[in-house]
Amino acid sequence: MLSKPGSINDVYAANVRQPKEKVYQAIYDDCAWVLASPLADLQSANDCGRACKVAALVLDAKAHLQQATDPVFAARKAELCAAAKTSLDAAWAKKFFNKLEDINVTDAFDLETQKGSKENIFQINYVSGDTNNGGSIPLYFAPQSYDDESKSLVRDVSKYSSPCLMLKDKGDKIFPEADRTKDLRFINLIGSGIFGGSPVYYTRKYTDKATTTVYYGSDIVVFRYADVVLMQAEVAYHTGDAANAMKWLNMVRQRAGLDAVSGLSGNNLRDAIYEERIREFVGEGKAWEDYLRGYSHEELTNYFKADGAAMFGEKDFLFPIPYSQVILNPEGLPQNPGY
Repeated sequence: MLSKPGSINDVYAANVRQPKEKVYQAIYDDCAWVLASPLADLQSANDCGRACKVAALVLDAKAHLQQATDPVFAARKAELCAAAKTSLDAAWAKKFFNKLEDINVTDAFDLETQKGSKENIFQINYVSGDTNNGGSIPLYFAPQSYDDESKSLVRDVSKYSSPCLMLKDKGDKIFPEADRTKDLRFINLIGSGIFGGSPVYYTRKYTDKATTTVYYGSDIVVFRYADVVLMQAEVAYHTGDAANAMKWLNMVRQRAGLDAVSGLSGNNLRDAIYEERIREFVGEGKAWEDYLRGYSHEELTNYFKADGAAMFGEKDFLFPIPYSQVILNPEGLPQNPGY
């Protein structure tokens, strides 16, 4: 007998943990729907905030790569990597430029160029100084004073209600000391200052000097072609193709003004790829998923503990499920372990 709409059984049925494979398949189905739609392959500057087919290809590739590197799907790794490469190849074939190095490292983030940047695939569009259409997320990355290391970077919390998110300099983190004088990303997209008496660095990808209001025009870039390139490197590494992994990796390195790498294999190649992703996408919210694709839980746990997170453990790989959801069906939607 069917239960009445709104009954407790309906609540239980709607709040059940789904298997990972079903979640991934939902993403693939959505991407396939976009690819079959009349949307443009890539949007023009006027429509840069709209979805496009290349964005669906990139999302499809990233989901397949994420699934391929999940130990749960180890038996299907080759198949899933192949699917990721198919989507990446299709996305690369639709680019509007010749070589990645032809695009300046600042084009994706400069307010004068980002809406029409040939590197950008999908971005959340904001309007500088516009109360209704300006962005607030960039405020988390914008210090009170730019380009003056004699000043503290703590912003006026009474005005902005949030501090600047900064990178503490630990010498070997993010940008190696030896590369800082030639890495164009560090030179153009990283600012420095003083916080608590110590030198710190912050990303300038979201700065908007054109307005003194709290509404900023810096777009949030969700997908860009550097991501396509470095995912190609990941796929090549995970399928044992070191030569192509380095070829794709070097496209990003050379665009950044760095020397090409050669002769890498095994963990050295893996580390080079994922360290480059950290540098290329610093401040763009990709690091955690990148780490999960490249490293085991044991490796990451040891890394974070060595970095000072003494309490980091297996439970920290998942967020807790909100109590308001768990109580709707404690058996079908149990709390994640450790919470």
